[in-house]
Amino acid sequence: MEFGQLYVLWPVCGGLIILILMISPKIIPVVDVIRSSHLVEKRLLTDTITFRFKIYKMVMDNISKRWVIGCGTRKSDIYYQGMMKVTADKEWAKAEVGGIHNGYLHIMFLKGVPAVIIFLMFLIFGIFYFGQLISVKHIFYFIPLFEVSKFMLANMTNVFLLSGDLGLLLAIFIGVGVAVNKNNLDINKVIYNNRKRDYENASAYVNQN
Repeated sequence: MEFGQLYVLWPVCGGLIILILMISPKIIPVVDVIRSSHLVEKRLLTDTITFRFKIYKMVMDNISKRWVIGCGTRKSDIYYQGMMKVTADKEWAKAEVGGIHNGYLHIMFLKGVPAVIIFLMFLIFGIFYFGQLISVKHIFYFIPLFEVSKFMLANMTNVFLLSGDLGLLLAIFIGVGVAVNKNNLDINKVIYNNRKRDYENASAYVNQN
């Protein structure tokens, strides 16, 4: 690199250094705020894995005796005693805070092994159903496939039941996907007709004005 080019770079480098020095005092407090936030302290810096495995072990220890119909509700004595052994926290034991943090274990603990098997079969069938439609029909079916996969993965670290908001959203996407397939709707034709109608409406509006 020639001296003339270096001469041009010096002001740029100097300006960057000054800019960094000016914004550093503003960035550091923001970093401190982020570090002290509830998300970072309770989720990222805290060992939640060991705690969750203790809860999972409690579920497995209890379900072995009641695997057919489960242990009832989160207000049951079994849940209370199990959570007290794990957490020693009455709020957790009374189901006022926290939970099992796994949708499959949650269903298995409360409803039994047959219930969680049916739940898993429903989700797995949805993945295969829409996955096959993608390969033989249209990429449109990736949307319900994504929603089923997201719901399935989300329940590995939290509890999202079919009766909840995310379950309702899942039902909508599955319903739309199944309806499109059962009615043999041509997605490309639908998109083309919609664009054609929009173009005609726009042209008519322009001609009127």
